[in-house]
Amino acid sequence: AHLVLSDRKQIDSVNEHCKNQPVSVVGMGAQFGPFGSLSKLECMMFNGDSGLRAANSADRDGRVPNTDRLCGFVESVSIDPLAFKIPPAELKHFNQQQLLMLKVANDALVDAGLQRNCKQSRNISVILVLELDLNSHLRRAKGELSHYLEKLLAFAGVKKDSLDFDNIVKVCGDALHGDIESNEVLSYIGNIMASRISSLWNLSGPSFTMSSDGNGVNHAIETARMMLAE
Repeated sequence: AHLVLSDRKQIDSVNEHCKNQPVSVVGMGAQFGPFGSLSKLECMMFNGDSGLRAANSADRDGRVPNTDRLCGFVESVSIDPLAFKIPPAELKHFNQQQLLMLKVANDALVDAGLQRNCKQSRNISVILVLELDLNSHLRRAKGELSHYLEKLLAFAGVKKDSLDFDNIVKVCGDALHGDIESNEVLSYIGNIMASRISSLWNLSGPSFTMSSDGNGVNHAIETARMMLAE
């Protein structure tokens, strides 16, 4: 754990300066449901297409969504794994949320006019806003399943030795989630995504991930303004 302390007067001075500090949006990238770019989103707005669709297939974890409810599903993400230094064989286990973040961040940096293969590092910070993918709880449950079953059997008065316990744990674990790969675990760590973007674009500024539910974007912009003011 880390604790960072600072002078309150200094923080108030920086915040006051930030209120009068103009910032410019120089690049944008977007993916809204089936609309994979800003131009497609603009066309959607002019054509009156909401982008709401009924799910027509199960997701990658085999769950079949409620087809009676319309949602703005992101059905696919177009990405070049080699360009982002991701082994193609690992895409099956890669966190799709972070693939989408990679794609949108890349579009925004290209739109800002930055060159990908610049050899000289650039003092640019990467601030991401990511919320926890709730599927990560399935992976944790799989890892702690044996301890949970032991407590459950003890509570029920069933002796562990009288059962094929290891096989029960395996069957129940496979029902929760398949085999967990090392890259799959890493792709669920939010800060790695910010570091990956900095590494790909040779950016030397601070890189970190924020999480604040619906206020995450506001906090990220406020943090960026404070960093620019300093």
